Amino acid sequence: FVFLLGATISLFLTSFILVPLLGVYATFLLFVILTMLTGLILILRDSRFKRAFRLVILVLAVLSILMLQSLFRHQVTRIHANDLMQQDTIRAVRESSTATVMLIDRTEGYSELMVNGNAVLQTDRSNLMVQQLLAYLPWLFCGGTEQAYLGGYGLGVTASSLEKCGFNKIVISESSPEVIALTSSILTELNLSLIHI
Repeated sequence: FVFLLGATISLFLTSFILVPLLGVYATFLLFVILTMLTGLILILRDSRFKRAFRLVILVLAVLSILMLQSLFRHQVTRIHANDLMQQDTIRAVRESSTATVMLIDRTEGYSELMVNGNAVLQTDRSNLMVQQLLAYLPWLFCGGTEQAYLGGYGLGVTASSLEKCGFNKIVISESSPEVIALTSSILTELNLSLIHI
């Protein structure tokens, strides 16, 4: 019962409180440190181990925690996960319980939107044309319509293109609100700052 209760509480605590407040990486680091401290307390309290052994374990645990904290502070895990060794830079990061969204400036001269580690959209010329065509083609074939529905905000290029086409009402559904919060505030030259958060 205690195990199931703890698992249920930790599921809600992590998803709805810790990740929205601290972010994914800080929450992960917190749980790693708590796990290490729990093991450390159990070892230090066990009188079967010699005092010198317990002291060595204590020093190793403190060093491990400091090393982990340093790695997470400098975002080495993000750099490795996103192949940023070629001097790509992370322009912005938004995290919450639904997604981790990053905007990465690539060395090739374009930006890339990543959601939960997956590349979604890019700002290079061919990708921007595809995003604009998603607005212009329906406008060409359904002229006179004043309302549009857009499934997914992305970089905001399609939404701004719909507005240029003269649609009075544009309804946007986005499963990750962090995408809208990130791209509408940073990529204003592409999406014309249509959405203010």
